[in-house]
Amino acid sequence: MNFMLKVGDKAVYPGHGVGKITSIEDKSILGSKLTFYSMEIIESGTKIMIPKNRMESIGIRPIVSKQEAEKVMGIISDKNLKETQTNYVGKNWQKRHQSYMDKIKTGSIYEIAKVIRDLNNIKEEKELSYGEKKMMNKAKNILYSELSLTMDKKELEILSNPSN
Repeated sequence: MNFMLKVGDKAVYPGHGVGKITSIEDKSILGSKLTFYSMEIIESGTKIMIPKNRMESIGIRPIVSKQEAEKVMGIISDKNLKETQTNYVGKNWQKRHQSYMDKIKTGSIYEIAKVIRDLNNIKEEKELSYGEKKMMNKAKNILYSELSLTMDKKELEILSNPSN
């Protein structure tokens, strides 16, 4: 892991969103001493114990910088339909849904931003289905909870004006 976490730090858990490190504990399991990070996902309150030696393979990462956040906001506001059409046209909803879920599960803020961009662009063409709306809300919740911390803005401000 290229970064060290301490109690109170926030980090991103792929597919779940931003979490706060609540404790760091050493435990003996089958005669081996392991260090665990306890993380509470901010949005859901879910508590997770993660072995320190698995943090990188799980994809735990620090929150993005302000510069990265601004790049993400640029992706979301991109109205160029070319990439959206590549992801959208010729694929049925199930294939698009799986593609979007795969992007969200990577934990990459850039991939999540592309899901939001694509769904926003599709919404310009037609009303989103229930499943698409649900997917949009999941992606927005994950992404905007991180951006609100990085950009020092409330989530509602970012949601109502994504061009900032």
